[in-house]
Amino acid sequence: MHDLGGVSEEVWAEPAAGAMMGTYRLVVNGKLVFYEFLTLVEENGSLALKLKHFNADLTAWEEKDRFVTFRLAKLTPTEAWFGGLTFRRVTNDRLEIFLALRGADGNVREEVFRMERKK
Repeated sequence: MHDLGGVSEEVWAEPAAGAMMGTYRLVVNGKLVFYEFLTLVEENGSLALKLKHFNADLTAWEEKDRFVTFRLAKLTPTEAWFGGLTFRRVTNDRLEIFLALRGADGNVREEVFRMERKK
């Protein structure tokens, strides 16, 4: 899908050993901008989505032992609300992801990703 000024791709593996793992990449004008490695894990009786960002050359944005954590706030049959991140299943093949991004100026904007399952 076209988001953040380019093409976004997110891939998730089947759950195993109590966790799911995923990858994300953004390509703008034919150039890889960044990757994310994601995990969805049970934590303290709830769910947490943890991710780490990487530049195109695989240098990490976060320090070696750091990552971004989104904690589950609300779960419905079609939505998973995490602090600053929401997944909404539109159909079995379509997903909308809403992400709150804080800019360098401190203002928060919402980025919407409209994802479709590749067949």
